[in-house]
Amino acid sequence: MVQKIEARYRAITPMFSGGAEPERPELRLSAFKGLLRWWWRALAWQKFQGNLAEILGAEERIFGSANTGQSRVILRLLNAINLQCIEAQENLSATGFISGRSNRPHAGAGACYLGYGLMAAGKQAGKLTRGCLKAPFDFTVELRCRDLNRDELSMLTDALKAFGLLGGMGSRSRRGWGSLALVKLEGADSWEEPKTLNELKEKVKAVLGQGAGKSSFRYGADRNLPPYTAFSSATRCVLVEAPDSDKEPLELLDRIGREMMRYRCWGYKGKVLDGPSEENFKDDHDLMKLPPEKRNTHPRRVVFGLPHNYGKEKAQQVTPQGGLDRRASPLLIHIHQCGSKPVGVLTFIPATFLPTPPKERRPKIAVGGKEVELDEGKLWEPVNDFLDRLLDPQKRKEPFGQVLEVTKP
Repeated sequence: MVQKIEARYRAITPMFSGGAEPERPELRLSAFKGLLRWWWRALAWQKFQGNLAEILGAEERIFGSANTGQSRVILRLLNAINLQCIEAQENLSATGFISGRSNRPHAGAGACYLGYGLMAAGKQAGKLTRGCLKAPFDFTVELRCRDLNRDELSMLTDALKAFGLLGGMGSRSRRGWGSLALVKLEGADSWEEPKTLNELKEKVKAVLGQGAGKSSFRYGADRNLPPYTAFSSATRCVLVEAPDSDKEPLELLDRIGREMMRYRCWGYKGKVLDGPSEENFKDDHDLMKLPPEKRNTHPRRVVFGLPHNYGKEKAQQVTPQGGLDRRASPLLIHIHQCGSKPVGVLTFIPATFLPTPPKERRPKIAVGGKEVELDEGKLWEPVNDFLDRLLDPQKRKEPFGQVLEVTKP
């Protein structure tokens, strides 16, 4: 039996998705399928109660493998509407795209910070170093599902929803670029696009299930967490509404980036953006000023992702050990459009941060070339503190609208 599902998505922020030509952006079905499989896997940990063998077996049955043969889900990209490219060396503004000759303001410092590597900052803020697909644009993916039972179809549908509520495509999608919103779903389940903050909250809560909410787990060792990025009792999700003054999604992304800069950045000459540096991570900077041989721990901010660099020299770089070159951030930023107002969806998905080498007690991390053990005691504290900051109007600096946390059903 073959069942057809059609999922329509809208890109809310510019998408830096690579194509056959590295400098030319392209909407790629293969990238979409890979990410859909990633979201399915993120939901599967709770569905199968952490049984890795069952998760692998179900994933191979649905998506295919060398052992099981062709995927039972065949994807086809249908009509893409309003697909336009913004070329490298052009400028990006809060409202989307402006030519290099325009006098309109460029993308803000916060958006550039979250788009590090994709665009210039400082005096040339918003000047693209690689091309992107201009937002908004819509596209539809058709899924032809062969011989899937009710539970398998339900899990696949939930993955489509999670993708369109929390995720995106392309470079820096974990930082809000290329955010995708599910607009319409036909063939497997009813779906109504959320129009308000509370409707979005209920949609996210339904998808995350028991993984949504502020858990009693706050820090702790990685052995209490999934071995891969998956929703668990430690997952948190915070919704950040744009203030009434912001109408464009990139304006909200810029505000979220500015708030993160104030929290994380050391600054220049005691300044971050338009005010004095908060120096929240002075210990990180003091540590990296020491000679490498005297460093016995690692910066706390490694939890936001690796590599974590303080300069171009090896002695100023913090990287994972064990043959790994990076560790993606556990904090995902997504921008959703609820009616006329943008809403930021920040999802914290803690999981095993780094693998433990054979015959070792803890994972290893290289701090300027010196190998040290990963301090798991309060590893996740900086991310939890940033989410708590967003929730507290007395601590956050940006004038957001409502900010609320998704709690368990």
